[in-house]
Amino acid sequence: RLLAGLLAPQGGTVQGGGEPASTGFVFQFPHHQLFAPSVETEFSLGALRDGAGEWLSWAGLAELASVHPLSLSIGERRRLTLALALAKRPRLLLLDEPFIGQDARHLAWVVAGVVRAARTGAAVVLASHDLSTVAKVCHRVLFLGEEVLLGRPEEVFGDLARRGWEEFTPHFWEPT
Repeated sequence: RLLAGLLAPQGGTVQGGGEPASTGFVFQFPHHQLFAPSVETEFSLGALRDGAGEWLSWAGLAELASVHPLSLSIGERRRLTLALALAKRPRLLLLDEPFIGQDARHLAWVVAGVVRAARTGAAVVLASHDLSTVAKVCHRVLFLGEEVLLGRPEEVFGDLARRGWEEFTPHFWEPT
């Protein structure tokens, strides 16, 4: 909550690269961050009017611009909140379960959004139970369980597989 800017620090500032951090975030339950009467209006709430059409098209939601956000499917809501976060061009992007509710085509879109943010210089921090996608997308993995493991995906998932914790490894993972 502190990183997302939802809580103010009791002292000091949250910075990225020596400057105040601009943060984009996507909640696990996207309806918790949608308030406007239409999909398109969501962009005006965050002073993101410029380029709203481009982001809606990119998210595959242009034809739903006049629809109330809460009438969207969970996957559409998640894509909307990700588009809103990306439109801010944040230096820090926080994502809670970004891959939930997506078919294969839209999962590829969400992954492309995460990669796009990272390539433009954003630090991306995400929480996910979709281990296959995490293994393909993330450069570093933090596993929080009985033990805490941190490293490259091949290190963390390999370590988990060697320990016999296959339920915590992507389905395609082979221990080395």
